Amino acid sequence: MRCDKCGSEVKEGKKFCTSCGAPVPDTPVVPLQQAAPTPPAPYSPTSGAPKTKRSRTTTVVVIAVIALLVVGGAAAGIVAWRVAVTDSEDKAVINDSITVRSSDRTQKKGVKFHMTQSSGKPLEAKATLQVSKGQSKLRGSQTLSLTAVAGKGKELLLQEAKASATKKLADATSAVKEVAAMGVDTTDLVSMLSDATSRLEKARTAEQANEAASIADSVIAECAVRKASAAQAQAREADIAAARQVMFDYANAEKGNTESISLVDFSMNDARTSASGTYSGMVTVHTDPDNAGMTNVFHVTAQKQGGQWVVTDFTYEHVL
Repeated sequence: MRCDKCGSEVKEGKKFCTSCGAPVPDTPVVPLQQAAPTPPAPYSPTSGAPKTKRSRTTTVVVIAVIALLVVGGAAAGIVAWRVAVTDSEDKAVINDSITVRSSDRTQKKGVKFHMTQSSGKPLEAKATLQVSKGQSKLRGSQTLSLTAVAGKGKELLLQEAKASATKKLADATSAVKEVAAMGVDTTDLVSMLSDATSRLEKARTAEQANEAASIADSVIAECAVRKASAAQAQAREADIAAARQVMFDYANAEKGNTESISLVDFSMNDARTSASGTYSGMVTVHTDPDNAGMTNVFHVTAQKQGGQWVVTDFTYEHVL
């Protein structure tokens, strides 16, 4: 007799092919474990059985994975995979046997069910894999303890984090453009935005998306600092121009026999409330022939009162 699967010679009375492990046709296969009981109805929080206090239904996926690597046909045999899940009241939610083919590849089986937040014990899930050939058995198992807790799932958290980060990046971009329009260098801020955008595109967790949002927050904060600094600088420049004009007009009106005057020195305090300036000019033969060649120096002090610059002190001296 030959094996229908690999064509190898099979001796009379053999139940399995000794080369590939395939069952011999017309030969009943006797499983090594009892058949799985009929799975109970899926657990539902609305069943009539007594239950602990529950709220906020959450979908959970249990994936129990046990990998078996088969080298040639040496480990071929009967494969049985059983998944059992019990709830907080020790009630069977899932108790099922799954058919698995002997293979040299990792095999996965997912079991999906609903669980609710409860004050009882955690949900217990156990997957058992057994491979048998003759009297030899290979067995492995994996157990998971699951508890439903209040909150949002990873996918929803990631989605919300990405949406928040996207908005912050848009706000940061607008802030950078506004500061750049004031003549402020924003090269480093543009680089930070590029990095944050790249991080957000690659984000696979809410934490990674939040990192991009954090960079955007830093850019927005720095833009606020630079904007305030630029505004202060612009306001100071405006005050300097206004104070100089007021002091020049006053000194020019009091120059007497001086041909023309020019600014020699100027200063203003940090609070932009007081300023002083020094102007000088030469007496010429056109203005005063007797004192031609003499230099007149004018010292002017001004203060900002009610938003306007006003001259509060004026002195002058002649320099031969």
